[in-house]
Amino acid sequence: MKTIKLILLLFFITGMVDESFAIYLGWDKLVYNGKTFQIDRQPRQKLYGKSPSKHFLTLKENEIKEFDSTCSYYYAEWEIIDNQLYLTGIFSCYYRENGLKADLRKIFGKKFINGKVKADWVSANIFGHQGKMLVIVDMLTSIFEKNIEFQIEKGKLIGTKIHDNSKSKRSDYFEHRGKLIEFVYKNINWDTLPELNDKKIAVRVQYSANEYGIIDSAKIVSGEGGLFDKEAIRVIKSIPEWEVFYENGKHWRRTHSFEIIFNNERRKKYGENLRKVN
Repeated sequence: MKTIKLILLLFFITGMVDESFAIYLGWDKLVYNGKTFQIDRQPRQKLYGKSPSKHFLTLKENEIKEFDSTCSYYYAEWEIIDNQLYLTGIFSCYYRENGLKADLRKIFGKKFINGKVKADWVSANIFGHQGKMLVIVDMLTSIFEKNIEFQIEKGKLIGTKIHDNSKSKRSDYFEHRGKLIEFVYKNINWDTLPELNDKKIAVRVQYSANEYGIIDSAKIVSGEGGLFDKEAIRVIKSIPEWEVFYENGKHWRRTHSFEIIFNNERRKKYGENLRKVN
């Protein structure tokens, strides 16, 4: 039977698997002490180091019709048994019910024993997730109440640690762009700034918040100097609350940017009564 080599693109999204949680493409799953976790890195990439083009999935000719050739996401299943990490399956990007399964015997040969492969090539700290999902940061990252860290050395589990992420929280000003824009322009002290006539001044501020959600770092990326830059910094730092993310138990400071446009149109709209946000 003719075989086809498929390029493996390393892509993953963090999360936890249980019967009530959707299976996302690209995630690997790990079974440990009867519980199933989605893991944040794919131990299979360790096998080929910096050669992600090395294929894992081998399909028979009669299976190609069932396979979506545009798919570039694959996931693997692992299990820790008696403190040893094993690879138990590699699947195409279909949902698990109708996914195509790689022939591990063809790929690993004599290393395939009793339906699994001893993953002695893996030396890494692998993170799974526990508890409720608190926030979805982006397509690649979700934050759960806790992380469990699996410390693996040459395929052997040498320890585990639990990390607390429960202080993570979203901010309405981050979630709702319109609310952020309204706050910024309503809280500019327009009466302290020079008249612009038909001129427009754009000031871009880069900023981040501390573990309490207070924006304590702000700098000008582009501006014109003087009063407008100072006012841009002041108003960005006055945002009442910002996002707080913890990852693997550590505060994750993320950098953002916001461009403030100073012109007479905005002065007229927001500055007449120097209104305050409720």
